[in-house]
Amino acid sequence: MRYRNLLTAFFITALALVLTAGMAFSQNLADIDQVGNNHYADIAQTGLYNTATVVQDHGSGGIAGIEQVGDNNQADIEQTGAAGDHEASITQIGNDNKAFQDQRFWGSGSGYLSIEQYGNNNEAYQDRQHMNKNADGLIYQEGDDNYAFQNQRTSFSGGGTAFASISQTGDDNWASQSQTGL
Repeated sequence: MRYRNLLTAFFITALALVLTAGMAFSQNLADIDQVGNNHYADIAQTGLYNTATVVQDHGSGGIAGIEQVGDNNQADIEQTGAAGDHEASITQIGNDNKAFQDQRFWGSGSGYLSIEQYGNNNEAYQDRQHMNKNADGLIYQEGDDNYAFQNQRTSFSGGGTAFASISQTGDDNWASQSQTGL
């Protein structure tokens, strides 16, 4: 009888460890921090409680991308730096998504921000400040309770262009866009 109780306790403990490990692996947290020049970061997540963050700091040139497919997603990309081309893109497909992007640069080159969201309770925020850069900011949302905010401040002393676009298709969409050139 004592052997049977010990064996039962062992199996219950083993089962609890397996279930706990499974829950820990399904939380999908990702964080990339980069300092220096010519950054490249890419995060792809598929399901459950996703959160992804990319920070590229004090760089000359950088590319950052986050792709999430489902559940309670949140994505954040922050890029700061000097001359060179900088690109950030977030793609989210469903569920309780939120996307945040922030770019702050000086010097020559170009900056590109893009957020694509396709469904559920999506929110998109893009904020950028550039000096002497070509700047493009795009947000595309397709359905459900979407909200989009885009703010772009640019200063061109040697020429440059700035383009901002928000496109929304269905449900309770709301958009705000501000663009200031000096």
